[in-house]
Amino acid sequence: MRIHFFVRTIHELGAGAHQNSISFIRYLSSTGNDVRVHTFTSHNNKPPHDITIIDHSCNNLTFLEEQEKLIQILKENENAADVYFLYGVDFTWVGESTE
Repeated sequence: MRIHFFVRTIHELGAGAHQNSISFIRYLSSTGNDVRVHTFTSHNNKPPHDITIIDHSCNNLTFLEEQEKLIQILKENENAADVYFLYGVDFTWVGESTE
């Protein structure tokens, strides 16, 4: 399965949410899925060596601008993904509205 995993930032030494997202990504990858990890806040990214990210560098966007950017990225990847995994409360607003 082709899974596009969206997370604000990923840092190998980060606390709870970072470690949780890393665990999700590693598990999904270990079960044979093709997992593409998309991040939005580049200045905090330091992914573990086994996770490659696609950074969209939305550091200076407002909340609404970032939501529009996420909608654009989801639409651009419609044919390349079987599943979108939106990790984080702020991403769920878009997930609910992009039918």
